[in-house]
Amino acid sequence: MKKIFALILAGLTLCSCGAKPDEPAVSADPAAAPIDAPAFDLPPKTKIADVSDIQNPPETEASENVLDEPEPVEPQSWYEIGEEDDRDFSDSDLIDFEIAEKYRETLVLRIKNLSDEPMDRGGGFIIEKNIDGKWTRLYSQSDIMFPAANVWVEPGEEAFEIISLEKFFGEMPDGNYRIVKDFNPESDFQNPIELAQEFDFDDGDLPNLPGQPDVMMLPDKIEEGLELTADADKAVLRNLTELDVEYGENFRLARLIGGKWYYLRETEPDRPVPAVLLTTPAGAESELDWVDVGVYGELPEGRYGIAIAVNLGGEEKVAFGEVTGDY
Repeated sequence: MKKIFALILAGLTLCSCGAKPDEPAVSADPAAAPIDAPAFDLPPKTKIADVSDIQNPPETEASENVLDEPEPVEPQSWYEIGEEDDRDFSDSDLIDFEIAEKYRETLVLRIKNLSDEPMDRGGGFIIEKNIDGKWTRLYSQSDIMFPAANVWVEPGEEAFEIISLEKFFGEMPDGNYRIVKDFNPESDFQNPIELAQEFDFDDGDLPNLPGQPDVMMLPDKIEEGLELTADADKAVLRNLTELDVEYGENFRLARLIGGKWYYLRETEPDRPVPAVLLTTPAGAESELDWVDVGVYGELPEGRYGIAIAVNLGGEEKVAFGEVTGDY
C-alpha cells in the first residue's frame, strides 16, 4: 500500500441521482470578490443527509456569541424491502464473475468472458439482503434508471463494472448481501445466465472510504494540447496550444480500472480550496509542487493520474496526465 501525494498546485471538480449540489463555499473575507475558476464537469456528489445550519446567536448583554451544536445526522436508506428470492446460483463455465473491490458505497465487479461468442453484461443488477436466513430483494427508491444499451464483452476479454450502492440505495446497514446479474450469450439472448456474488458489511467497513471509484472520466473533456506530467517530486503543465490557459487549485486523482480512468473520492471532499486563479501562457509551462495532504489515504497499487479543470478560450476542459515513477 502506498500513500498518494495530492497536489497543492500552482495550477491545480452514469447518471444523476437527484441529490442537491453542495452549497458554494463562502470566502472568509466578505469584501473579497469570487474568482470564476473552472470546475470539473461532474455529477454533484451525493449527500445522504445535511446537518442543520450553524448560526451565531445575536449578542446580548447576558449571552456570549456561541455556535449552536449541529443536530446529529441519521443515516438514510433509499430502498424498501421486497419479496423473498429462493433461487440458488452456481458458477458458470462461460462467465467468470467476481467482486474485485468492495467499499461501503461502491462495488467493483470483474467480468471475464470464457465462452467463444460475445456476451452481453448489460447495466442492470439486483441487490438482495439475507434477512433471517432468507434472501430478500431490495428495491431502490432513487430516481436512477439502468442503462438500456447492451454492453458486450468479447470472447476471452475482461471487463470491469462500477456499481454505486450509495446512489441507488443510500446508506447500506451492516449485513450479508448478494448482487445478482444476468449475462446474455449472443446466440441465445433470451436465456440469460444468472450469477450472484455475496458480500458483507460490518462495523469494520467505514462509510466514505477514500480511494473508491466515483465517476468515469469523460475522454472528450481532455485537452490534448495540454501536457501534464507528474512524478514523486513535481508536476509540470505544458501549454502546447495557441491560447492562454487558466485554472484554479482544484484537482482530482484518478485510477485506471479495466482500461478506463475513474475519479477517486477524497477523505475530505469538502476541504477548502484556495481561491486562486493561475495562468499558463500559450507555449509556456508551469511547475507544480507536490505536497502530502492525505486527501486520498492509503491506496492499492495501480496506475494513477491527476486531472486539472481548466478554462481554454472560454471552454471548460481537463488537463490530464499519468503519474509516473515510485510514489
